[in-house]
Parts: sequence; C-alpha cells; structure tokens
Amino acid sequence: MGILTRRSVLGGAVGAAITASLAPGLIRQATAAGEVVHMSWGGLSEENMYKAFFNTFQQETGIKVTAISPLSLARVAAAAKAGKMDIDSFDAGTIEIYRGQRQGLLSPIDWNVARKDGRSKEEIHEYGLRFMALSNQIVYNTTKYPPGKGPGSLAEFWDVKAFPGRRALYKDPRTAIQFALLADGVPRDKLYPLDLNRAFRSLDRIKPHVTVWWEQGNQSQQLFTTGEVDIMQIWNGRATDLERKGAPIYQVWNDAIITLSGIMVTKGAPNLAGAMRLVEVFGRPKPQAEWAKLMSYGPLNRKAFEFIDADTARRLPTYPENFKGQVISDDEWWGANWDSVNERFKGWLAS
Repeated sequence: MGILTRRSVLGGAVGAAITASLAPGLIRQATAAGEVVHMSWGGLSEENMYKAFFNTFQQETGIKVTAISPLSLARVAAAAKAGKMDIDSFDAGTIEIYRGQRQGLLSPIDWNVARKDGRSKEEIHEYGLRFMALSNQIVYNTTKYPPGKGPGSLAEFWDVKAFPGRRALYKDPRTAIQFALLADGVPRDKLYPLDLNRAFRSLDRIKPHVTVWWEQGNQSQQLFTTGEVDIMQIWNGRATDLERKGAPIYQVWNDAIITLSGIMVTKGAPNLAGAMRLVEVFGRPKPQAEWAKLMSYGPLNRKAFEFIDADTARRLPTYPENFKGQVISDDEWWGANWDSVNERFKGWLAS
C-alpha cells in the first residue's frame, strides 16, 4: 500500500509552502485524516484489539485502523532503511521500545496528546506508552497433580525427581534465563545484572527434561490440551483462556516473570498525528479494562480496575495478590544486550 493512498498530501512546491504556513494544530488535524496502519500480533489478539482499542479510536476520530501482522521490528527497520515507512504504530514488549530507540526507529511520544499527567512510572517512556503486563508463569495439569500440590516455584519446576512430568518452556532467552536463575536460588531483588554463566549452567540441568521449546501462543495451548506436556511455562492469558474452556490447569503466580508491553510510533510514520491519538486511546482506563476482560493481561492504568469485575481482576497479573510474587523483566537491560544473549541462547539450544 503506497504512502499516497494512506494520507492526504498537498502537491508540489505550492502545497509545501501552504503546509509550512499552517499552524501546528491545523497540520495535526489535516494529517490525522485517513488511516493508521498498526502492526501487532494477529489472530485473537488482533481481533480483540479492535474491540478494546481500535473501534473506540475509529468512532471518535473517523480514522480507519488497518492492522497488519506478524509483529517484527526488523520489518520496521527495513522500511526505514528503504525510506518507505508504511507502518504508523505497533505494540510489543517493552524491550522493543529500547531496541527501537537504539536503532533510531521510533518517534518520541507526544505527551500533550497522549496525556502524561496522572500516569504511573511504569506507563511512561519517552518512546512508548506501556499499557499492559503479561506474566510468563508455570502451570500444571491437575490430573497429574491436584491443585496446590504441583510445583509451586521455579526451584520445584527444576526439581524433576520431586515433580516428575513432561515439561515445556518458551523458546525465548529472556524468560528462560531469568527462570534459570530464580530456579538456582538467586533472590528476586538480586536478579540483575544477570549472571549469564550461572543461568546457562542452570539451563543445562533442565534441558534434558524439556520435551518442547514452544514458539507460538497457540502451540502452547495445544501442547497442554493434547496432554503432550504435564508442566509448562505459558503466557497467563493463554492459561486463563484454557481454564475458562474447562481445561484441568492450575496457574502458579509465584516466580512468574512479568513483561510489560507498550505502543510505539515509528519514526517517519505517514500518519504521525493519527498514531499519537491512537496512543492516547491505548492509555485510557476503560479500553485497558476491556482488553483485560478479553485477554486476561493486566492493565497498567490503575484506574482500569474500577471497570473490572472482582472475578476477572483476581485472574490478572497486576492484581495485588498475584503481583507480589512476580518479577518485572528489566527490558532496558535486555534492550542493550538482546542480540548477544539471543545468539548465545540459540547456540546453546542447538548444542
């Protein structure tokens, strides 16, 4: 889809002169017309993004949101390198805020539009608005272990003698390495900076007992429902979805790793003003509450809990009782170290 089809532009030198003379507010109003192209995860996530965020944005602004997938920072980088940016915004883990910032791929958030006042420190970054928390947690099949009788910590997940069973882990260095250190006895508040050598020694111990290193959310659910694994790491939203569908699953919040996700705006976004207005919608409590109800991921706007029923709230990562036993991934550290650690992790998996 070409840039000219995505926004109204004034042609030629005359148009450029007129545009330069417009007041900033009029420029924003003019460029906000048309379409915002937003890159995300696709599938159920994309469907529910429309219900929670995009539909509200479209109704209020008259701007169409076109969602594309899969999510890829490399795709943004390629568009930037070609000088043909065709993505306005995207949502991803906070690590991509730091990586995107380092690579010069992001526009600073216009907090006059996105409304900085009253937000918590967890929500705000110069180049992104964080809006949700996802927990990477351990779950187990209650036909294998009764509720509360299975592994209740990462040390116990690593203890294959006391808790035998087929295991699965997410094929991602962030969670695997942090899990390995917590399993090896590193206190939560002493986790960073990460001791990589210790982490890989710990991973060496669990590796022979991992049946599957899963890569996609749907795959993780399938592994559980088909009975291929008994104990596994999973995203909390996927676990809650299985529970609601009647699966014999028990969620362990203790030692879970929280990753925060945010919405970012690309540098050179064809519809910069529209994208900034979409950021503002993502930061509102009501849309975040709707997203939490649909996806079971925790809102970061604290006022969102005013719009969430008690039963749903108790299933969310940011619910106080669940939150206290978890660790927030230091994505600034990961943003600076991702490439080297990921290469080491891939080499370790292949060895």
